[in-house]
Amino acid sequence: MNFPVVCAGAAVTLIWLPIMYSLLRKLFPAQAAPPSGLPPEELKAKYSRWVSTLGVLMFLTGVLFSIGLWFAMRALAKWSAQQLPFAVVTFAPIAPRYWAVPALLLGLVCGGMAAMWIVRWLLGARYGEFLDYWCQSSGMNSVRANVFVFQVCAALCVGLISLGLRAHVQLVDDALVVNSIFSTREIHYQLADIQSIETSDQFVAPNGVLVSRREYVVIFSDGRRWSTMFIPSDPDPETKRNFIRMISDRSGKPIEEVALFAKGEL
Repeated sequence: MNFPVVCAGAAVTLIWLPIMYSLLRKLFPAQAAPPSGLPPEELKAKYSRWVSTLGVLMFLTGVLFSIGLWFAMRALAKWSAQQLPFAVVTFAPIAPRYWAVPALLLGLVCGGMAAMWIVRWLLGARYGEFLDYWCQSSGMNSVRANVFVFQVCAALCVGLISLGLRAHVQLVDDALVVNSIFSTREIHYQLADIQSIETSDQFVAPNGVLVSRREYVVIFSDGRRWSTMFIPSDPDPETKRNFIRMISDRSGKPIEEVALFAKGEL
């Protein structure tokens, strides 16, 4: 991941975090008075450090769970790819970096639940008072808010896992079979319908930036286009080149060099 992408991701996070926090405070407001009846000053003196402890535990356990889940999701993806029908060439599973997001989401859910359980175990009968302070200091019902966030993250994770497991590209005897992340079904491109095959070592990305990387576009007689840019397993350039040569040999269409692919052509 390059530096501009990291900066963009950080900027989006900084913008959305305050918005989400404000939304949670409106959806799950804290009670006007703590159920324990203890004054706020006494609760703060007793439990302010425990809130920090809970945050540290959430982070540490979340990281550990995320790492373990990343390996588990990669193993699941490999197993799923092995269940695909036989093909001359198969590009699956999806690139390992894809699993970083669902692993992180589910890791935060598991880590958050584990951290709350640990704090509850450590505090024992005082856990109720701790919850009083946590809710008053955050300005929301922290337990209900966290449960809501956990549910949203878990749902997103399930969706991302489902999408990632289904992505593949296969070359069978007479067709190119593509199941992209967001497609509703497999698409079969008949090799006999190939009109031309183009390649260039430069293309204009959707954001208008000129990228120097060789990609290939297969154009069919009905106007459909398929690009090597969207192979889910992200093969290396030599593998891409050999794959397109195989398609060229089987279809009888030569690979034509073009100056560059304009925006929207890939």
